[in-house]
Amino acid sequence: MKNNHVLYNVAWIIGALVLVYLGSSYLDYANEKVRTMYDGTYILWAQVIVPFVLGVYLGIMNGFPSRVKFNKSQMIIFIPSFLLMLYAIAPYYIQIPYNRIYLEIMRQHGHYLFGIISGMTFISGLFETKHKKLTTTY
Repeated sequence: MKNNHVLYNVAWIIGALVLVYLGSSYLDYANEKVRTMYDGTYILWAQVIVPFVLGVYLGIMNGFPSRVKFNKSQMIIFIPSFLLMLYAIAPYYIQIPYNRIYLEIMRQHGHYLFGIISGMTFISGLFETKHKKLTTTY
């Protein structure tokens, strides 16, 4: 049993490295599309999709989702973080208030963090995982 747990952790780390590499490659591809097509929406969507997928992958660190189980406390975190992540690209489609204030606060890729948080809480807020809870004995 402990051997399976170690194997899962090693496989998860390898998957994380592959996912980070693919995410970086996708961001490079989106930057290249921006340079050739002069359309900034490619990189905007890439900067939303990549951190969300990384967050979803981070959410399965403790095990794969086994069944749908709504977790209200996690969804309370998911909804605002998801909206704050989308707030970065919304001005390109609709007129929204306080965009300059948001961009000033998030100037160093803060929306990337909200993407990771929203992806992770999406998984933990909608699904129950198949892992055993770790217990500590004293």
